[in-house]
Amino acid sequence: MDFEISDRKIKLKVDGKTVSWLNYEAEEGRIHLIDTHTAEGFGGKGYAGQLVEFALKYAERFDEILISCPYIKRWIEKRGYRSERIKFTELLRFKEETEVFNRYHEPEAVARYAGYEDGLVRVRFSGYMCTTCGVYDYFEDLIQEVDAEIVDYKEDDEGFLVTYRLNGL
Repeated sequence: MDFEISDRKIKLKVDGKTVSWLNYEAEEGRIHLIDTHTAEGFGGKGYAGQLVEFALKYAERFDEILISCPYIKRWIEKRGYRSERIKFTELLRFKEETEVFNRYHEPEAVARYAGYEDGLVRVRFSGYMCTTCGVYDYFEDLIQEVDAEIVDYKEDDEGFLVTYRLNGL
């Protein structure tokens, strides 16, 4: 098992194969841990947890550690990990609100985090949403508790891809 740190990713490799990875951004004195992923077929083996533990140790060299991943937050809370440098972000809150949205709207409307870049969050909406009632209402429902605004949305074969701008990140 090896850890590999690149420009914007920390990877956990087993026998040369990437089994889990974490996307991050780093700049002077600050690291932003954005999201974690586990390769298909490797879930439930503890790889993501090992990756998070390594990433947090690596992050301790920074003055500020921003957390935007619900999995990392749960890992921290479960293990009682403490650091005065850790700050939970508006992006994390946005992702948590996506989980709440799905609890109340699924299967009619399902929102899935689709990526983050330069303060913009993309969310994929799918389901049998009532388009005559106004799909825009679903997009707004997601951000009722978050400081964000809708920038753009596009319909395609899979549903809608909505772009939000997070204020206060």
